[in-house]
Amino acid sequence: MCRKHWRCTALLLGGLLVMNALTGHAESASSPTTASFAEFDRKAKAGEPLTVVFFGGSLTWGANASDPQLTSYRALMGRYLQERYPKCPFTLRDAAIGGTGSDLGMFRLERDVLAAKPDLVFLDFTANDGIDEKDPKNLVSYETILRTLIGRGIPVVMGGVHPSILPEEALAHCDAVAVGEGEGLSPRITEDRR
Repeated sequence: MCRKHWRCTALLLGGLLVMNALTGHAESASSPTTASFAEFDRKAKAGEPLTVVFFGGSLTWGANASDPQLTSYRALMGRYLQERYPKCPFTLRDAAIGGTGSDLGMFRLERDVLAAKPDLVFLDFTANDGIDEKDPKNLVSYETILRTLIGRGIPVVMGGVHPSILPEEALAHCDAVAVGEGEGLSPRITEDRR
């Protein structure tokens, strides 16, 4: 077997082991098994505390935004949620690390996302995973993250270049897809997925 195949096989097995460990942990958790934007909306309107995690690479953090804390899609979406649900005390968690892909994200998932007990996750590693590549390592890593989140009943919004180019393909693996520039999408994400 060539070196490339060994690496892909090792990553696939590693991903499956991590996914198995995480989903085994999920079965003992008391969270719902179905991801639901309607439940998120209900809780937000009722003023229940909610946690939203933004998980990805530099674009999720706000690279190239004039001010990542004010003009990134993460900041704009957070502001939109707070305005849309003024009674809801939101915790907005930035779990983005520039230059990282879903392969590292898979191993950061428990510490950086699940430990926060999120009610909603925005996910985008597409630029660092290779926008139009179908590298098995990246596919396994991304799929592991998605299956773990959705398996725990956490709604996931995927964004980025790949979901914008192939939204139907991306939507087959998550609960909502943000297509296009993030700045104008905030209201549509919550409206479309009720």
